[in-house]
Amino acid sequence: MYNERPPVSVEQVARTLASPDLLQRAGLRRAAWRRFGARYVIVRYLETEEEYDVRTVSCARQRPAL
Repeated sequence: MYNERPPVSVEQVARTLASPDLLQRAGLRRAAWRRFGARYVIVRYLETEEEYDVRTVSCARQRPAL
């Protein structure tokens, strides 16, 4: 919990939204996972016809079980 991690960059968020390794859908709400090195970047967002409304960005060491 107290380990320092490099910050998630804007480029990593954009690549996660463009081509996720894993995508979860629940109505308009989405969650996208993409692996970068030893960690997964997780982006939770709302998708509309015009834009992505990013709600949270986080990272994890392994992909959660769905």
